[in-house]
Amino acid sequence: MQQFAQQEPDPSPDELSKLNGPQHIDLHALTKELVFNPSIVRSINLVIYALARQLEAQITTAMLSTEEFAKALDDPSTQKTGCQHGDLEILPSRGNAYFFSDCEGSYRSLIRFLINNKIIEKLELASTTDPVHLVFLGDSIDRSVTSLPFMELLFKLKMQFPDQIHIMSGNHELSSAGQMSREGFYLEIQNAKLSVGIEEWRELRRMPFFLEYFRGAESSDGLVWASSAAKRAMLCQQYIRAFHNGRTMLDKETTNLGIHIHREGSEKEKDFSSGLSDHQVEIRNIREKIAKTFLWDLYQVFFSGQAKTLVSNNIFASHGLMPTTGVFDSENLSSKKSSVTELLLNLSRTYQLPEEERLERIEDIVWSDLDLTKPEDNLPRVEFNDTRDAGKIVNQAAVEQFLSAVGRKIFIRGHQILGVGGYEMSGPIHTIQSSARGGGSCLRVSLDANQSAPEIERFDFIDLSKGLVVDEDSQE
Repeated sequence: MQQFAQQEPDPSPDELSKLNGPQHIDLHALTKELVFNPSIVRSINLVIYALARQLEAQITTAMLSTEEFAKALDDPSTQKTGCQHGDLEILPSRGNAYFFSDCEGSYRSLIRFLINNKIIEKLELASTTDPVHLVFLGDSIDRSVTSLPFMELLFKLKMQFPDQIHIMSGNHELSSAGQMSREGFYLEIQNAKLSVGIEEWRELRRMPFFLEYFRGAESSDGLVWASSAAKRAMLCQQYIRAFHNGRTMLDKETTNLGIHIHREGSEKEKDFSSGLSDHQVEIRNIREKIAKTFLWDLYQVFFSGQAKTLVSNNIFASHGLMPTTGVFDSENLSSKKSSVTELLLNLSRTYQLPEEERLERIEDIVWSDLDLTKPEDNLPRVEFNDTRDAGKIVNQAAVEQFLSAVGRKIFIRGHQILGVGGYEMSGPIHTIQSSARGGGSCLRVSLDANQSAPEIERFDFIDLSKGLVVDEDSQE
């Protein structure tokens, strides 16, 4: 029997009052902005900002030689576009990183964690020799009604600290089936009741390619034209290039646009609609559907282009596990035909592989599970994941072989449901679950290259004393 998570309580005024200090980000004001004053214009522009940085990283990585990529592995701060190199995130070998996985839209828990552990202050004060990073290993969305403000908070943090916030994709970001479920991201966007008034529509119409993207959408029956995946990607790429020419509205004030938020059937909504004719109501609903579909498509492009793996001096991380085919199959890894740099460069350019090979690799990375039933098995073993009907079941020996091949000591991952505590260590493999149903944990990991083994500290991410009801049966 499934029990879906209840909405988390908002941080108290006392909690929020602890933010007084040198921080440039006011989390109290940000909570009011993102949760209580949603704006379709702001939402779209935040995704565009994230897409712009993503595209820069892909273009830069495609132009890197093997020698240049090796230098980026040694010191990613030398790269002007930050730490994402195609499908691979690279962290510098210094400072500390906080790892989260399967947050599932836990916006309020993230706010509390940032407050209680003074994370914003640490991000602000971190020097180039002792930086602080936040790494989100995927499944940041779904199973909640606050995935949208959660993602927008990550984007706001990314704007303030572009080289210290790392947003990766998991199976939920890359699976439309999960996003369109009862508590999925798609329905959250569609049910947000963002009324697109005249001023908002004018702002949207001024956005490059918006009208071209939805040509013919304002039909009398209210149907929205569904673009093909190819055209969706092409137009969003054009949109990103327009961003670099300063043609979007990220620099404009978006807090006074008169966004109206209404619950269906509420008195406020009835009052708002009472002065409109049936035709005007129909036009408003069509425009709202167009804007939300545009936002949804932008998120799909963003998720598909985000990094799926991460590497630092001693660390390899992903949502599920590692790829197990091609140059990463057990036989090739044991023969050491490929150098560490060649393997990681190949991993960063997953998006350049032929379609079938690319999809298989991504499926391995975001869907695979660790086999915990036979820890004494010393031979690498990889089998198809019948439980999920996607990805692989990989034993500890296979993961250790992979770590040796890519020159890393520990593997940090999420994806699998854990018991109380939300953290499990299997040899060099550290599995975390930041969601309430998974135990509510995150890790602080030292990135110091001079340490023989990374220093690891577990933190509570979800306050289970708040009485959340969780889904104990789901394994996805």
